[in-house]
Amino acid sequence: WILGALAIATLARTAAGFLTSGVPLVFYLPAVVVVTLFCGWEAGIAALISGTLLAWFLFVPPVYTWHLPNRPQGMTLLLWAVVAGSQILIAHVLRAALQQILHSDTRYRKLLQAVSGSVWTMDERGEIRVPQPGWTRLTGMAWPAYQGRRWQESIHPQDRERLTIFDDADAGELR
Repeated sequence: WILGALAIATLARTAAGFLTSGVPLVFYLPAVVVVTLFCGWEAGIAALISGTLLAWFLFVPPVYTWHLPNRPQGMTLLLWAVVAGSQILIAHVLRAALQQILHSDTRYRKLLQAVSGSVWTMDERGEIRVPQPGWTRLTGMAWPAYQGRRWQESIHPQDRERLTIFDDADAGELR
């Protein structure tokens, strides 16, 4: 990720070289953010350092040399470190939030799969009219053994006494 992102940023800066001058660090900011999002803050810092050194070597006059920066260049580096560091922090927080959402979504899907066997559909009179694979998995009763109200046969006799079906104009509710 680091090499690919920095290569794209370097190519973009080289292509835009005719339109811009000065320290080209801004071209490396998207690379640093993308690397941080996909690989974490450690890789983001590595991309920040690598991108800064790469930009310094390739684009800051005199090019292809490692020279000590003058005062304006040093201030640019300091400002770049602050801006890119804050972007790394923001990308890290966003990455953590996205991972938490993914984890929560995964847990929700697993819960939904687990309880889908205990959810089935029936008409307003409490009769099952179509096969319910979840009911079959939950009780072991094969269709049509639970068709109509015969599903109640799978309920323990003591629990059957407490079973109440409410007839409602909109839908049936079973408790």
